[in-house]
Amino acid sequence: MTTTVPPRDELDLPLVPWEGGPKYYGQFAKAGAWTDPNFFPVAVWGATVGTQEDVDLDKAVGINTYLELYDTPRLDLIRKAGMFALHDQTTNPHLGSETVGWLLADEPEQFGQGDALNLLRANASALPNDGRMRYTNFTANMIWPNYAPEGETAEQWLDVNSAASLDTYWYGRYMGCDRLSYPDLPALNQSLLTEAECYRPFNYGYGVTKQREIAASSGKMESVFGFVENGRPYAENAAIKPDQLRGSVMSMLIHGARGINYFNHTYGDWCTSSNNFRYTAQQGGDCYAEMTKAATKVNGQIKALAPVLNTQSYQWELNPSLDTMLKLHDGNAYVFAMGKGIPGGTATGSFDLTLPADVRGTSVEVVDEGRTIPVVSGKFTDTFASDTTYHIYKVRA
Repeated sequence: MTTTVPPRDELDLPLVPWEGGPKYYGQFAKAGAWTDPNFFPVAVWGATVGTQEDVDLDKAVGINTYLELYDTPRLDLIRKAGMFALHDQTTNPHLGSETVGWLLADEPEQFGQGDALNLLRANASALPNDGRMRYTNFTANMIWPNYAPEGETAEQWLDVNSAASLDTYWYGRYMGCDRLSYPDLPALNQSLLTEAECYRPFNYGYGVTKQREIAASSGKMESVFGFVENGRPYAENAAIKPDQLRGSVMSMLIHGARGINYFNHTYGDWCTSSNNFRYTAQQGGDCYAEMTKAATKVNGQIKALAPVLNTQSYQWELNPSLDTMLKLHDGNAYVFAMGKGIPGGTATGSFDLTLPADVRGTSVEVVDEGRTIPVVSGKFTDTFASDTTYHIYKVRA
């Protein structure tokens, strides 16, 4: 007689602290739709929405949320498309259930203006107290080791918010990697990383981790969104590449991002656009064609795996040279893995991944890659060809 061992519904491992996943949004009366475990926010920053075509093109890429909106957006079109928005247009004539949150500010602490906290508090007081969450996007000042605004802390900044992000454009350099020169702000006259450590996808995950640590130290966990550019935020610097975009998104997810936000703008004279994902369809050029394909693919993975991403992660190191995330859903363990940042380089090559004892599968499925890998003595081996390579594994628990 064969005895079938039922799948596990939990692992005997400590959990990674989090704000509560989809349940977190239940405290906001206007964000009820976000409590659906099948929903994971994927946003663009600073879009213009004036026509049905605008919404259709964004939705086709996998966008379901707008963070900040310019001009007078057609919020009704966003609502009819089943999409959402966070902005500060309280008097928009089309305002409705699509608006799940208010934007408090963008970069309130930019260049150490020193009064970010008062600005956030003033904006929060001026907004309707109507059951919508509060969101702020910060800069690298939040995680800068020598940045100390007088009388303020990053914990205080986050405490005014319900969700937040920071826009350190690592591939675009600037605040993360460029050496700055501000005579009145000597603390900023350094780079966070050396030249060899720049241009790496895991730097985006690092930013998410630092924000989560700041939120945890304040005693108030909240949703932290990952933020990545899809073009050239600074006219004089290089543009991110499609494989780098996908790797950066995955790094942010592995590090605990509870949403993804794309900076959808390019400045200067190279394919200038305020809606990069729509560029090919609306402006006729192919500057962002491959970038749009890359985003569509990783956004599709996010949508398909939303029920998995919306579970709490377990603490377990599968390999010290890899960045990994371990989750359990519907009786299966899911492992998200990619190379880890190492000073002066990155982890590439072949690596063993050791599963926890609770995971009993004899083979792992490599999601979206059409292959399986045998599990031998609790381990399996796979190859990571570049610093942007990531794999998602599914194995019976």
